[in-house]
Amino acid sequence: MAVSPLVPLYKRPGVRLLLAGLLVLTMIALGIGLTVTGVVTPDDIRAQVTQFGPMGAVVFVGVFVLGNLLHMPALVFITAGAVAFGVLPALVLNMVAASIGAVLNFAYLRRLTGGTGMRGLRNPWVSRILDGIDAHPFRTVLLLRLVFNTSPALSAALAFTSVRFWPYVIGTVLGMFPVVAAVTFGIDAALF
Repeated sequence: MAVSPLVPLYKRPGVRLLLAGLLVLTMIALGIGLTVTGVVTPDDIRAQVTQFGPMGAVVFVGVFVLGNLLHMPALVFITAGAVAFGVLPALVLNMVAASIGAVLNFAYLRRLTGGTGMRGLRNPWVSRILDGIDAHPFRTVLLLRLVFNTSPALSAALAFTSVRFWPYVIGTVLGMFPVVAAVTFGIDAALF
């Protein structure tokens, strides 16, 4: 099926996929650059959060979400949360922030791609993978989150599939919880 020459270039499926991919790669590079160079560390986050007193939790969630959208490693924020707030409040705040970040990342990229995603590639191998995701969306998201946990790249990849919003949200929250809890409790036990 040929694309009409009247369709703006940015609305063509292949171009939208390419633009979204470039955006994700740029965000990953920025996030890695900020953490590898030491510009952002757990101690920096803790110092910034504690200066806000009771509003520190809200600031922490906002910074964690922003970091997630910039594809920064969540371990930095989970560690800072455990140090700044203690284990149980940190677990709640880490889960809230990681979930919001994952959902915003997914929703933004889903909107950007127009929901067409990888189906426009017409590759038999990709089609088989997408058929499996279509058959069991919740289970697929849950299992992927258990393995790749808070990975913003996973949110981005799933935005290019046909996974519906609520199976994505529920699978994401349930799949991230065991690992976020283990890391939060582990960091608390190691540091205190």
